[in-house]
Amino acid sequence: MLAKNHGNRDVRQSTVKAYATEMKAGQWRTTHQPIAVDQTGRLVDGQHRLSAVIAADWSGTMLLATYDSTEETMQLPVDRGLRRAMYDVLAKPRLHVEMATRLLKHTVRTKGTVAPHEVIAVLDLHEAKIERVLTLCVARKRLVGSSCAMSALLLTAYADRTEEEQEESLLQYRLFFEQQYDQMWPHVRGFNGWLVTGSGAKTTAQNGHAASDLFHRIYLAFDIRRKHLKISRVSNINELRAEIVSRANYFLNGKPQ
Repeated sequence: MLAKNHGNRDVRQSTVKAYATEMKAGQWRTTHQPIAVDQTGRLVDGQHRLSAVIAADWSGTMLLATYDSTEETMQLPVDRGLRRAMYDVLAKPRLHVEMATRLLKHTVRTKGTVAPHEVIAVLDLHEAKIERVLTLCVARKRLVGSSCAMSALLLTAYADRTEEEQEESLLQYRLFFEQQYDQMWPHVRGFNGWLVTGSGAKTTAQNGHAASDLFHRIYLAFDIRRKHLKISRVSNINELRAEIVSRANYFLNGKPQ
């Protein structure tokens, strides 16, 4: 069927990987949306699903629809509606889903698209913690009020930390938002300087590199075991990433890997 795939959009490998992940995990479900071909057998709709079947070596059932005439793909009313976001599909609050997604993307799923069942697993474990972090973010401020920043705080405050340590980290985030400078840890003040007058002042989290940098800096700034450090910077990126992955696995699975 894919051999007769002509005139469709370019295949997005991230989408293929996400579908394949769901198939391998046993999470793929048959829906009302079929694979579609025209009367000559040319593929009209379903290239990403069929590509995922190959990638996952999956065996299952899908519906098939056939058109009784040959039409140009772009003339068919396929995929023209408003695309459902992840939070629409899961029927969960938008910020909860975005925080869980960001946490996965910046730790254990750095490549490809995060699958819905992975997000659900995070929410099932940590939705109350996510809600707590959201209550501390008193405004949707640029960068620091983003889902990227809050997911980093979620990890650094909660993963493998005592309740007392968790509360201290969360308190620092609130003090940071309220700009109570004198009560901030030296490391939080360093991050504040980077954000207000340093290179962070010109940062936007619209691309992958900037978002990753913001995640790392939030993670470092509000980690209680670094609170006495005076300079907020990423000195060894490989070492930091290894630490983040280890703590993320502990946070998501209950044990380090």
